[in-house]
Amino acid sequence: MKRTTLLLSLCLGLLAATGCTKKTDAAQADAAPAAKESPASASQPAAQSVYITQQDLRARLFDYTAPEYRYLASRPCVIDIYATWCGPCKQLAPVLDELASEFAGQVDFYKFDGEKETEAASAIGVRAYPTLLLLAPGKEPVLQVGALPKDVLKQLITEKLLQ
Repeated sequence: MKRTTLLLSLCLGLLAATGCTKKTDAAQADAAPAAKESPASASQPAAQSVYITQQDLRARLFDYTAPEYRYLASRPCVIDIYATWCGPCKQLAPVLDELASEFAGQVDFYKFDGEKETEAASAIGVRAYPTLLLLAPGKEPVLQVGALPKDVLKQLITEKLLQ
């Protein structure tokens, strides 16, 4: 009995951590936009996540169409790739804004709607929402799928971007 309960709990935890992979018409119709759309400015620190287009992504952070990866900005960043209909994405957005305030001046935070910016999402390899892309000068990109707790995200950012 304990084994079955443990296995069931583990499966539910994994399901919750993986995020959304499919949308329904009803979920999309009921969903409120998860991002305030405003042009990105890669040179100024953000007190909250800033919406970025795929054109800004290619010009200011990295050109995902180039044959070789090269990070263009001087400061590390976290890019939240979300969908407006995704529940875990909506839960993650305020957590990322809190982290943007905590890491202001050290790490920039951006976001884009993977269903609007489809070329970028496809090139990056997004298969589920939310997906976080962590980028830093001189480091390999890190792709993280699912809505993680704030303390885990903070540790991930510190280890992968700031050390």
